[in-house]
Amino acid sequence: MLFRLVAVTLLLALPLVTLSAQIDDSETLPGETVGSDFYNSTYGAIGIHLSMLSGTGLSGRVTFPNRLAVQTSTFVIAIGGITHFNIGGELQYAFTQGDGGRLFALAGVGFYSSTSDEPEKPGNRIASPFHAGAGVGYEWFTSRNLTLDLAVPITWFVEEGKVLPLPSVSMHYYFK
Repeated sequence: MLFRLVAVTLLLALPLVTLSAQIDDSETLPGETVGSDFYNSTYGAIGIHLSMLSGTGLSGRVTFPNRLAVQTSTFVIAIGGITHFNIGGELQYAFTQGDGGRLFALAGVGFYSSTSDEPEKPGNRIASPFHAGAGVGYEWFTSRNLTLDLAVPITWFVEEGKVLPLPSVSMHYYFK
């Protein structure tokens, strides 16, 4: 009951509050997107990543001026007594990067888990929870800070020994 009262109070007070973004316009970038500044500055990015290689879920990325980028992704949810979890990461090297986007090579790993709280079904239900692989991808700038990535890594399902080319897709927002 207390939670509902606080929520209603905040919703009623919201129109009375004016919020403004703090924008630093003291430094202008040479191009139309932050990609034009990748050779000069380090950028962070947050977003969503969908991959059978290097994790699915919330993602963070750091892009360095030396063409390297590091990305991590994770997600956890519990539904009906089953907990689904994954975590992964990628190391990316940009062949080209600029105002329009970047072409990159990637190497990544991931761990996937689906466990039940039922005693008759213990342990991870995923047959091959460890994944590793490498591939290529391209990141397009759809606006000044927002990108859409498409990559095709060759994914190795370690325990099963299967190797498959499985595409991955991401959306990230860059900031400095």
